[in-house]
Amino acid sequence: MISRLKHIFRLSFQVYWQKKWRLISVAIVLSLGIAAIFMLLSIGNTVRLEIIRRFQAEGADLFTVLKRPGESRKVAPNQTNILSLDFIDWFHQDNNPILELAPEKKLNLTVQYQTVEFSAPIVGSTEDYAKVNELKLRAGRFLTPYDAGLSRCVIGQRVARRLQREPAELLGETLHLGPLAFQIVGILRPSRGFQSEYSINESILIPFRTMVQFTNDSEINKISIKTDPKYSIGELNDFIHAKLTLFLGDASNYEVTNQQVFIETIRNQTGQLSLYLGIAGCFLFLAGTFLFIQMMAWSVRERRKIFNLYRIFGVPVHFIHWQIFLETIGIGVMIGGIGILVGLWGMQLITNTFDWVLSIALPAYFIAWGSIFLLTPLIGYFSILQYDQTRLNMMLQMEP
Repeated sequence: MISRLKHIFRLSFQVYWQKKWRLISVAIVLSLGIAAIFMLLSIGNTVRLEIIRRFQAEGADLFTVLKRPGESRKVAPNQTNILSLDFIDWFHQDNNPILELAPEKKLNLTVQYQTVEFSAPIVGSTEDYAKVNELKLRAGRFLTPYDAGLSRCVIGQRVARRLQREPAELLGETLHLGPLAFQIVGILRPSRGFQSEYSINESILIPFRTMVQFTNDSEINKISIKTDPKYSIGELNDFIHAKLTLFLGDASNYEVTNQQVFIETIRNQTGQLSLYLGIAGCFLFLAGTFLFIQMMAWSVRERRKIFNLYRIFGVPVHFIHWQIFLETIGIGVMIGGIGILVGLWGMQLITNTFDWVLSIALPAYFIAWGSIFLLTPLIGYFSILQYDQTRLNMMLQMEP
């Protein structure tokens, strides 16, 4: 009996192997459909937890002053000053609801260390940068006021990994950023800190005054502001706007934004992504289902002579039914597993791109597997009907 079963399934395998590209095309299309549905169900949970995490980590008391896109090299009509470190010093003179201010100036440079070379964001800021963004150290120290104008740097976690040395061994080493040599004084812990155009884990921090000397440009393009949570968002927003206008004369080139705006941006981004995933998932799932049905119908037709031999050797019809049914289930489970793995990889790619925390909701697994275990029995049932119809037609043809 066991040898007969082995022979039967070996013959079935040979049939699928002869047209393996048909099976591969079904697997690709249907698994991508399942992956898209899996990601669609997972991305909502990931964004929801990311919003909660962002508020817990940064709160609603973090504001950002940004020069508007397209205005980076323009001066407003009535602007009398540029946004520089003088603004930071002047801001701190009054008793106000602002706790910390961290200016930023960024550029991308080639980083060289011994035989290692790569490009990374270089961020010029002050000692308050670590306080505002709640960064933690793995080794060494943060930048201090005494580092202003000096060639000192603090490197992100992924930068340290690229240098292929232990963190303690990197302290005091020389890192070449473009044409200048910097001494490493600190290494950051992994951080998912804040919404920005760069990841702090892949960046190198240097003193703001050193960046000014290097670029010969003292203008600040971004300021992160930690505020007193006792004040309302409206009061804080008006206060920062008033200070900017008083210092600059005309602050129309700058915008003040808050964590709520960042969160709205995240929702807009994921809303569009969800729409595309939903459309792609439905189309691919339906197309994959159609191809799956066609493949099983072809498989039954190809093996009608084999199934007739089964009947000659006394194999009951219900055994052939179960074989077709289990083949369909097996192929479906394989495709479902591939689809979920692709979905997990896609979610990992999205969360790494946006520097979010990956979170997969259990319903994503249940619905992905549920769709497979609902679909494949139906396809198996129709395949059995196809076999019965083929057998009936052959019997009618044999009648005199």
